Amino acid sequence: MNTAKPAGGFLARDWCEGSPLAPLARRRFDLPAELAETIADDWGYRRMVTFGGHSGYMPSTGPGRVGWLAERVTIGQALGSTATTAQVVPAAFTRAMMRAAEANGATLRAGRVTGVFDGGAEVDGERGAAGAVVIAMGPWSILAA
Repeated sequence: MNTAKPAGGFLARDWCEGSPLAPLARRRFDLPAELAETIADDWGYRRMVTFGGHSGYMPSTGPGRVGWLAERVTIGQALGSTATTAQVVPAAFTRAMMRAAEANGATLRAGRVTGVFDGGAEVDGERGAAGAVVIAMGPWSILAA
């Protein structure tokens, strides 16, 4: 089991209900569980119960107190259950997906994409043929436009 501390990767199935993003949020929540069934790799995926709370200067007591939290943290509400919230370790997830892609014939070409054309891409000025091109830039993906 991956014991690395997650750096984000929070998944919430129903927090966008009623908005145009709801179908995307549901798919984003369901996909890692589906992948966990088909790809034998560890990316820190786990379903989890989530809470909202606050931290004060005085030790908390009473019903908002949970033993595994620091004494100054008070739980205000439950936010999600294992049916609606989960987590992945983003770096581990990315590495696992790349290993799976390589096992299926993909090749990683790291570098600056200087062009994309029908049938391939140009990376650092060198053209290469490809059946598919994936440009993965995380939150900077808009720059690819």
